Parts: sequence; structure tokens; C-alpha cells
Amino acid sequence: LNHLWEVWGIVWIAKQLRVLGFSGACSLEAANSVQRFSWHLEKDGVTINLDYEAEPALVDYENMPPIHERCVPALEWAALNQKISSDRPFLGSELKCSPDYLIRITTNSTRVLLVGDAALATPQHHKKLVDQRETKPQIVEQYRRTIGWVAGDQIIRCHPMGGFVVFPPPAHEWSELETVAQARDCMLLCPSPIDGKEASARLKTLLETIV
Repeated sequence: LNHLWEVWGIVWIAKQLRVLGFSGACSLEAANSVQRFSWHLEKDGVTINLDYEAEPALVDYENMPPIHERCVPALEWAALNQKISSDRPFLGSELKCSPDYLIRITTNSTRVLLVGDAALATPQHHKKLVDQRETKPQIVEQYRRTIGWVAGDQIIRCHPMGGFVVFPPPAHEWSELETVAQARDCMLLCPSPIDGKEASARLKTLLETIV
């Protein structure tokens, strides 16, 4: 059921982008599989790529020189020195780096990366995890700080406000997680198959804020 919620979440995001006027196609990694797939959507010179289970490559620390020899951060060094898949051009600086969603936005003047996760859980369960920093917003904030998008010889780090979580509705039941000190810049989206107006408005606000 959790996997189904994750898949439905990315389909919902793609649908919202179509409502905003974007168009394009979905591509599957393999026929009859929903383990990994992506969308390529465009509108008025803006391109948005949605990736589900992109699995960023781990930075090659074994072959990385010490900092006094490379003089650039680990992600930037890896972008210049590692071979990265063109289908999944992402790097992670930690072993546990597996977000459900990565969103790349390209305009005429900028590139932006967003990272998100989904959770089919109850607010009561998540409240117990706050002190251990294991709530989804806290996990997404960690992803936001440790994942980059390789674009040519550049690394595009996640936008400071580019983290989001897809929780089950209603949104007001998750309000306590909006004030977690370590993840206050993480947008909570709680779409409903019946009425998703509030979640749609939040997603639009998130996109307008970072682009």
C-alpha cells in the first residue's frame, strides 16, 4: 500500500502540472513495471522532469583526493570526475540516499532541483519520531542537503526550499510536523483523490516560490 501511495503521489504531481499547462510523456524503465519511471513536461520554454525512484549514484569517496588537493566540495568533484547515467543524472553524498521523487526544472536562466518523499502513515506515528529526527520532513531535509543534479560539468544542489512530503489527507492533522525545527522549509502536500484543492494550491505556491 505504501508503494501504491508513492506511485499515486507522483502521478498526482504530474496531473497538477498538466493542469498548469505543461504537456509531455511518461517513460518507463521497463515494460509492465512501475518500479522506476519519469515524465518530461514542457511549457513556454520551461522544462520539468519528474523522476520516481531515481536512485542517485553514491559519491566515489574511495578515489576522491583529500580536500587540500581537490579544493571543491565532494559533490562538485564527483560531478567532474565520475561517470553518471544520462537517464538518472544524480549524485548523493551519503549511502542512504533514496528519495521517492526528484524534480528538475529548467528555464532560460536557471536550473532548480526539488526532492520529495511519500508516506502512507498516521500523524500519531510520525509524532513519535520527532526526537529521533526520523520523520519524513526531517529525512527529506537530509536528502535536500546531500543530493545534487549533474548537468554537464556542473552540480545543481537542491533549492533551500525545494523539499516536500506527500502525506495522506487531511492536511490539518499534520500541522505539528510543519514546525519541526530541523525541517521547517519542507512543504507538506496532502492530496485527496476526492478533493485536492488545498494540496494543489500548496504545490503551486512551492513552484512559484523557487522558480
